[in-house]
Amino acid sequence: MKKLSAAIMTAIGCLLLGGCQNAAPQAEDPPVKAGELVSFDFHPGYGDMEGGYHHKILKKNEGGEWIIECTDQETFDSPQTVTVYAAPSVAEFESFLKESGVLALSGRGQSDLFVTDYHPWSVEATFDNSLIGGTTETYRLEEYREYSERDRKILSEMWSRFKELQGDVISETVTEDEEDEPEDEPEAGDADGPDYMEIYAPVLEEVKTVVEEGYDFDRTYEYISNGLMEKVMYPGDTPASESVGYLLADVSSDGVPELLIACNEDYGDGPRTVLFSIFTVKDGMPATTMESWARSCYCPMEDNRFYYFGSGGAMITIFGEAHLSADGTQIEWDDFYFTDEKDGGALGMYHNTTGVFDAAAAEELSVSEEEFLSKMDEYEKRLILYDLTPLAGYEGSR
Repeated sequence: MKKLSAAIMTAIGCLLLGGCQNAAPQAEDPPVKAGELVSFDFHPGYGDMEGGYHHKILKKNEGGEWIIECTDQETFDSPQTVTVYAAPSVAEFESFLKESGVLALSGRGQSDLFVTDYHPWSVEATFDNSLIGGTTETYRLEEYREYSERDRKILSEMWSRFKELQGDVISETVTEDEEDEPEDEPEAGDADGPDYMEIYAPVLEEVKTVVEEGYDFDRTYEYISNGLMEKVMYPGDTPASESVGYLLADVSSDGVPELLIACNEDYGDGPRTVLFSIFTVKDGMPATTMESWARSCYCPMEDNRFYYFGSGGAMITIFGEAHLSADGTQIEWDDFYFTDEKDGGALGMYHNTTGVFDAAAAEELSVSEEEFLSKMDEYEKRLILYDLTPLAGYEGSR
């Protein structure tokens, strides 16, 4: 187990511009030779603990006119709003992208910054280079990169210019969940009961498409977690199409089986099952219960419990034990441990059973750092491996 360092965790506000961790001073980046702008795809930074989703994309509509399409959803259960704006002055913004050096920031190295339950911002600028002897090329900028002070000033100007592009509202569409006649929850063990593979088919089909064809940043997904996106983009030695699998199991013990998307990975001290997401059935439809990713991860333990471990930078480590609620719709905490910086820079160690990262709402523990971290070892001894069915073998709904 690695010891916690005593460095100071940077504030979330700094993260909005790529973090206050400065990269080494760099010479001014030259303009990038790029063709015609095709799209500018922007995922802002936001808290995603309740399943919110926010996305903006600058692109041309079917009539060849530039628009900005904004998709916003505050929680898993709230309506989704898609607002389309006119974007009448794209030429100057396109010139800025090409001439300012901002596209060169896609080559910056990864930082070690992280905030739990926070979706980091990302940008993908796509250009058609066919007129300059190339092909379509996409430049990706991400929040958790090592940006210099100069880099952050360029990013700040890019955000300002992008915001100024948003013109008059062309249309707005609000999609509500159907609540007219909720279906009875299916009963397990009933020979005439529902086919759960049929109910979960939209999830499995979308996941199968992503692991086999790759993650498409121009598409809005309904069932793909950040963890699965990471696995598809950085699969390691085994392709995601072979390593990612699923399990149908009643881990909430309510008689309705959940669908778990996961993979079995080697962590050096042995293999473990890493969860990407859990789904249950709500009103006869798949509903997301939990999502997991590299720095905020769940692994299964015995007795339908889950080991959680996360990292928030040098001063923040989070871990604990959780289970699903009786109806399988949310995570409930048995124990939630975390560290945070105290006034004066000392490391504080805390515990609660609410899952709330707040020292004021937790008990401060009077234990050594070694004793505190030993609890993680105890949890890891209780991990189990799921017998997953590979997505490669899924053939779709009947």
